[in-house]
Amino acid sequence: MRREGFKFEFFMFEQRGDRLRWYYHHSREPRLEIINEIPVHGLDEFELYGRRWLKPDNADACLAALYGDWRTPDSNYVYWRDCAATVDRYPWSGERRRV
Repeated sequence: MRREGFKFEFFMFEQRGDRLRWYYHHSREPRLEIINEIPVHGLDEFELYGRRWLKPDNADACLAALYGDWRTPDSNYVYWRDCAATVDRYPWSGERRRV
C-alpha cells in the first residue's frame, strides 16, 4: 500500500515456538519466495492516519534482527539477498510453499 509517498507493507506472522515466521514474495527477477524468522516480541499500539496499528514493542531489536546494523546506511544492501532474518529462499512459481 502507498500513501502520501510512503510504502507500507503488511505481513501475516506465524508463531513457531519462540520465533515468528513470515513469507515474502519477491516478484522481480529473481522471482523468489523468501522465508523470514525473528524472535517473538510483544506489541504496542500507535496511531497513524486516524487508525490504530500494532508495532513491535522493541522496534530497535526487531530492526536489528531483520537488517543487522540497520542504523548504518548501506547502498549495496539488497533485501532478498542480505536480510539477516532470512532462513530460506526458493524460486517462486506463483504457488505458496509452506515449510
